[in-house]
Amino acid sequence: MKKLVVLAFHGIGTYHDDFQIPERRFDRFLKAGLKSRLGADFDRLVWAPVLWSDKVLEDRQKALLDGRKPPAIWSRVFEFVASSIADAAAYQLSQRDDAYYRSAYFRTQTLVRQALRKIEQEESDTVGMPVFAIADSMGCKVLSSYSWDADHKPERILEKDEDPVKLTHFQRLRGITGLVYTGCNLPLLTMDIPNKATMPMKLPLNPLPGRPDFTSSWLSYYDRDDVLGYPIEQEYLAYFSGQHEDQASFPGWNRNPALEQRPTDIKIGVGGLLGLTPFAHLYYWQSGAIQDEIARQIRRVLAAL
Repeated sequence: MKKLVVLAFHGIGTYHDDFQIPERRFDRFLKAGLKSRLGADFDRLVWAPVLWSDKVLEDRQKALLDGRKPPAIWSRVFEFVASSIADAAAYQLSQRDDAYYRSAYFRTQTLVRQALRKIEQEESDTVGMPVFAIADSMGCKVLSSYSWDADHKPERILEKDEDPVKLTHFQRLRGITGLVYTGCNLPLLTMDIPNKATMPMKLPLNPLPGRPDFTSSWLSYYDRDDVLGYPIEQEYLAYFSGQHEDQASFPGWNRNPALEQRPTDIKIGVGGLLGLTPFAHLYYWQSGAIQDEIARQIRRVLAAL
């Protein structure tokens, strides 16, 4: 019997062409590694890769590079940089008007919700099923933004004039028991927000009903050679130390730092020789050490259910 939904949010880049082919899909190395480590316990998981990138961006990135015609020897570098900048630049919150529903931000939120709805349709028990989320690179930003909007700004996720009641408990991601971030670039993408105003994704410290002894976990891995991955503990010092500038609004937002889990940064080396270059950003999910710890955390949740 399935007991736990595991969501996997990809990082920079677009994956539409490969998403339909499991052998080439972005989650293939992580899934294989966890399946090997978890054995029969893997069958208790609803494995759910979440595609949040947009085909429109992929087409525009390709046209951009075709027009530039970079030297063949550097083509991978150009693709890496163009994809990184394009995804980050496009995923910006627009003002709420008719243009919002044509924005990359709204399309991204829609893709995440579509993935969650698909899980609901295929797994009838997801109504009360807990969730474990793994996010790479910009997927950390997408997961965090979606979670906030689902709880506080559902109109940013729903179709125009859609009733908020249609956003289910599962679609609001209210059952998360653990988080793993890899190569997180949230510090880069929130540079416009003062440190005293940054707020982490909400992860309840004791997320399982009836199990006050079980505590959630939030691990954030980064490689020092990765130009896009950063530690995040320091980003939320004001929030967890009582110095956040919006503390007065916490009760209205249903937030309480004392009842929430804070992230733990873990510095790691990934990718072998390529891991000594900026391309380390692409190798987190192939790391045996990261797969070992994710498997351990998943087993810990399963044991508590």
